[in-house]
Amino acid sequence: MTERKAIFRIILLLGSLLVASLGVSAGWRIYEHFFVSRVHPKHYDALKAKLDYNPHCRYQFDEELSYRLKPLFEGERHGATGLVHRTNERGLLGVCRVRPGNKQKILFLGDSVTYGHALAYEEVFSTDLQSQLGDGYEVFNAGCPGWSTHQELIYYDRYLSDVEWDTVFLVFCMNDLVRFEWVYKDDSTFIMSQDVRSLDDALAASSDSLRLGRLRKKFASEAGTAPLAVHSNAVLTAWTDSPWAGFEADLSGFLQKLSNSPPPPRFVVLVIPTWPQLVALSRGGKAETILRPQAQLMRICQRLGVEFLDGGEAFMRHTIDQNVFMDDLHLGKDGHRWLADYLAGIMRYNRKLWMRKERAYPSDS
Repeated sequence: MTERKAIFRIILLLGSLLVASLGVSAGWRIYEHFFVSRVHPKHYDALKAKLDYNPHCRYQFDEELSYRLKPLFEGERHGATGLVHRTNERGLLGVCRVRPGNKQKILFLGDSVTYGHALAYEEVFSTDLQSQLGDGYEVFNAGCPGWSTHQELIYYDRYLSDVEWDTVFLVFCMNDLVRFEWVYKDDSTFIMSQDVRSLDDALAASSDSLRLGRLRKKFASEAGTAPLAVHSNAVLTAWTDSPWAGFEADLSGFLQKLSNSPPPPRFVVLVIPTWPQLVALSRGGKAETILRPQAQLMRICQRLGVEFLDGGEAFMRHTIDQNVFMDDLHLGKDGHRWLADYLAGIMRYNRKLWMRKERAYPSDS
């Protein structure tokens, strides 16, 4: 009996310590979310000196977005050495100015995939699409490395909503459900956000991190879904239900604002698959499981009355090799070229549907 009591006390003590540690960790997460993760106003000037006034930095500090691309800046491309990064007066990629005219204005909102991570801008799908569509169109790229859909929608609302766009594409990638991926904590620390870190922290009383761990094991246990197990937790969260409600609420609120613009642009959600998804499909995995995020996103678009394009169709008729993707998320040269071909084909085939009535603007000459 004495031995059993001792064992029981040890188990009780260990359980108490675990509960206490989880409680402290959860409390810290709450404190960090509301206080630490937000940049204190005292750091604003220092951050502006570090970013805004740094002639070599492509970003500038933004109180709401954390950071954004500097307008009228020339430097090195993100993820590449020796490649030129340029932005126009709006902070959009390239040097083409946004100006009134009868040309059809197309905008792509996105993250580093849309930006064209580690590629020359001439190799990015938006540049290729511009060449294929011709002079009747102006294609603009608002991709910013590290951003999420949450930031992209805020950016459009604050800095681009005054432009009469004909079509706005929201390019969705599988890690875009976190509201912030990278943030500035203070004047000297650029860190992965609490949104992302909490997904990886099993000691943070996070049911999400535990659920994602179980999901990874489930994927790894089956040959058809094993490639999905290599995804980071920020990507795997797209296979769970919890983040989609917040995403839908953000998108719904954005669309309400968009509908008030005179006239509102055509709005299209374009989803980009991951490399592991394509590999899993090629191995005969169940499409219902592998493409669950795409199906979830399509249902949301249907409820909100938004057009949906599955960018995975751009890759289905090709042999997938190392030039298609650079890593799990980022497209390589062939990937960008195939995506441009896919979009150009759709827009050329339905040219009348994609052309808006000409506006009474002065000529561009």
